[in-house]
Order: sequence, then C-alpha cells, then structure tokens
Amino acid sequence: MHSSVRRTLAAAAVAPLLVLTLVACGDKSKDDSASDPAASSSPSGDQSTGHDPGTETDGTETDGGVPEVDLPTGDIDPAAFAAVVEQGRSAVTTASVDLIADFDDDGGTGSGTLDLSGDRDALDLLLKEEGIDDSRFIFIDDVVYTKESDEPKYAKLTPEVTGTGDDGVSFFAFLHPYQLTGLVLDGATEVEHTGEEQVGGVVATRYRVTASNDALDKLFGGLLEESEKPKSTVEDLWLDPQGRLVKLVLTVVDSKAENTLTMTLGDFGKAPEVVEPPAAQVTELDSHLDLPDPEAAPRPSSPTLTAPAE
Repeated sequence: MHSSVRRTLAAAAVAPLLVLTLVACGDKSKDDSASDPAASSSPSGDQSTGHDPGTETDGTETDGGVPEVDLPTGDIDPAAFAAVVEQGRSAVTTASVDLIADFDDDGGTGSGTLDLSGDRDALDLLLKEEGIDDSRFIFIDDVVYTKESDEPKYAKLTPEVTGTGDDGVSFFAFLHPYQLTGLVLDGATEVEHTGEEQVGGVVATRYRVTASNDALDKLFGGLLEESEKPKSTVEDLWLDPQGRLVKLVLTVVDSKAENTLTMTLGDFGKAPEVVEPPAAQVTELDSHLDLPDPEAAPRPSSPTLTAPAE
C-alpha cells in the first residue's frame, strides 16, 4: 500500500490496524518475536476482551444442542458452499476468536469475542504487535470503537469515517472471520474438499477456496492499483460437524511476499456478548473530521483529519 494511503488511514485513527492489512509490506524491522504468538500475553485488566485463551475449553462443544449438518465433498459448487458456510454462521451466537498475522516482516496477534446473537454482528478484539501499544477494537454493526492501551477514551468511528460503502463492506471486515470469508467466497473460482483434521478437540472438515485476485478489492475501497493487487488469494477453512467455522488460514501472495492470516474460533455460546463502551469513555471522532456533504458530491474513500480546536 502506498504511504499516502497509510497516512490517510492513520489520520482516521486506525494506524494500529495497518499491521493487519493484506498489502502491508512492513517498513520497519522487527525482532522475530513480533509474529510469535508466544511473545504476546493474553488480554488483561481494563483491556480484557473477556476471552482468556489460557483458560478456554476445547472450543467446539455445541451450544444449545446445535445439530450436525451434512457437509459437502466431491465436486463442490462455490455458490452452494457459500450457502453452507452461511448456514453454519446462523448457528453461531458467541465465540472466542484468536488471530495471528504474518505479513513479510510485519506481524501481530489478537484475541477477543465474536457476537452474532440475534440480529447482532459484533466483534471485540485486542490487537498486539511488538513495538507499539496494544489496540482495542470493538465493532458493533457498522460502528467502530477503538483505543490504544494508554488512551483514556475510545474513538467512535461511524460508517462515514470507516468508509463503509453501500454494499456494507468496510476496511474492518478484514478482521471479521465471517465477513472476510464471505468476500473470498464471493470471488471464489474453485472449492476443494481436502480432508478431515482435528481442530480444538473435534474432527473438522477442511476445504480450500481459490479466489480471483480482485476478491478482496472491496476491503480497500478501490484504492489498490493493479500492481498492488494479490498474485494469488487462497483460503483454507475448517468447519465443525455443525457447519460452524472453527479455523481459517488466508494466504495472499503479492509481488513481495507471502502473507498469511490465521483465525481460530471456539467457546461457542460460552464467550461473552460484545457490549459498547460506557458513554463517558467515548469521544466522537466525527467531530474532528472534515467530512463532505453527501448530497453535494460522492464521498471519497477516506476522510481528511482536521485538528480539534484548542
């Protein structure tokens, strides 16, 4: 990603998220521990997401007696497979989420909770990277709350700030296991059943999805030039007997490196619900942004930050 794009996103108070972008090339050197999950501690104190990887169960027990489903094998139609994944999503209430990003010489880890109970679509993540402050992100429908560990308040980012388009896709979908998988499946050219493996204590069915190289374009609002687009985009994903996503490994190869993002889900129905931060701990970032009049002209992909009055 060009530095100008990086600066624009940083101005929108999402600089910590840049370590977890598919096109991050890494412009600073790091110790090898940056991509080693053992080098990062689990959430604690007021930064806790309510998910403690050190005390979780095997993460695959059914919640509310969710029935098993027939998972496809053999010749698989991508559209039919997308429907299977969506059916599994509908069986998820809450789940723990852990992630590891390994992009060239950039990397980071994260942990938190996915909340799809009722009509909700919420995600609470604590992200860690060597050399920078931990960052907390709470996504509730189209609204994002974010703060670094040393900040007293969350910044509230509305869809006008995050760049959510008419199709409901924003840059932050990259951290959402089902939204990310949905984008890959929308651009899928092939789905293969590759066998069964143990994941979190149960036998999970593994699939490999090959997608077109522009499958993830929506994440970046059309900001990527042709030379920046991936050379290949592949997602390996594992479904439990209930059809729920329990693991994914996204591998994107660009002109410089092979970049991978691994997510694991567990504790179905046992992870806590995601809640908004208390109002007293939130500041409206919109008030510090020079946002265009939506009636006057099309909204640009990224807003411009203006300094608040002293």
